[in-house]
Amino acid sequence: MAAVSRVMPSDDSLAGVLLTLTAMSGEFPTAQVSRLPSTGAYQEKVLKALKGDRLLRTYYKDGLRGLRLTAAAKKLLLDSWPDRFLPYLSGSSETNMLKSEVTRRLRLHRLAEVLVTMLNAGVSVFPWKKPTIFSPVPPTSALNIEWPSYFSSKEVKELGVQAVKIRGSRSTGVLLANGVVFVIYNSGPFVMKWEYKAEMRFKALLQTELCQHRLATQYQNSSLAAIVFGQDMERMPPFMVSGGGQRDYFVLDGNYQHFIF
Repeated sequence: MAAVSRVMPSDDSLAGVLLTLTAMSGEFPTAQVSRLPSTGAYQEKVLKALKGDRLLRTYYKDGLRGLRLTAAAKKLLLDSWPDRFLPYLSGSSETNMLKSEVTRRLRLHRLAEVLVTMLNAGVSVFPWKKPTIFSPVPPTSALNIEWPSYFSSKEVKELGVQAVKIRGSRSTGVLLANGVVFVIYNSGPFVMKWEYKAEMRFKALLQTELCQHRLATQYQNSSLAAIVFGQDMERMPPFMVSGGGQRDYFVLDGNYQHFIF
């Protein structure tokens, strides 16, 4: 069989964006390809070409279909942009050591869906195009968010030891925009299992690390709100009803005063 010539696509091309999003999410749901900026015919052409170059492959199991990088694609990305892709394609990171369990794959799909939504909204999602907010050691110089920016849960966990405090949170990441800190959730087609204590720890961490220290100049007096994604409006009512005295519901537990569904 003839060797395949592989060249890293440009950053702003559909092929480059698709490879990058797949690397960042671990497994990119095939249903999200149609939401990327382009026509359906061109999306199909690019996807076919990437598969033909053996850079993407379809992984189908338990009725769930997603795109995964091949070994050749990982090598190409790491050789071309090691600083960008090492955090995603090395070691035991969730995006590198992919699992076959449905629950784990669904989480990756939900993470990817939020990335696409943010990208389509003009939000900065690529780590190399925004300030490094969540480094283990706080930056010595003042940081400033000049453009709405989304930081995935993986980026938040780069805090290191501090990240232990947010273990169990269902958040997919944090959106910083217009002087407001939005915590992002994606329930997909399910009713989210709400872990009150985990979410309160996450909220406290953001208030302390971002609003009081790392971004105090911009966010010292900012409130925390939430954005919740769901497959349809049927996912919303459970957030609005009483938990029978238990703090396991989104609104009435007092976690966030405002949220957008």
